[in-house]
Amino acid sequence: MHGTPYSFRSTKHFPWASPLFTLKLICNWHEPMSGTYALDEANRRPEWPWCAGFVSFVLQQASAAHAESMPVRASFSCDLLATDAQRRSLFLAERETVPGNLPPGSVFLSRRVGGDWVHTGIVLASGPETFETIEGNTNDAGDREGYEVCRRVRGYRSKDFIVFA
Repeated sequence: MHGTPYSFRSTKHFPWASPLFTLKLICNWHEPMSGTYALDEANRRPEWPWCAGFVSFVLQQASAAHAESMPVRASFSCDLLATDAQRRSLFLAERETVPGNLPPGSVFLSRRVGGDWVHTGIVLASGPETFETIEGNTNDAGDREGYEVCRRVRGYRSKDFIVFA
């Protein structure tokens, strides 16, 4: 991971997050997942990049650390994360989003076309024009098929969100 390790700015809307947890998570991300934190590798499809797996891993570890239920079902698929969030009434479409009003810990979903999401990550902070993220399956060049976890700044266009507040 390039950049400085960080912590979530607020745990108000993402109660599982803590600076110690976040630091531990980033340091251990590339270690093999096991036990409670393992995603079902048998259900992973080659066409699914690992960004959704990274988001699911973060949510699993945060939920377990605070004895909370998973807010959405873990998946390697951005589409399945979005569908489950819609089912649980946690989905926020771009047209309903108020820029600058996303709670830290929300999940962004990059939408290619309606019903098809191609990338995901976690919102760290939101402003009126852009929001700050941490996301997997990326790199410093911003390529879709990346090899690391990076901190990014993104615009709101073609983005939907999973909001836990």
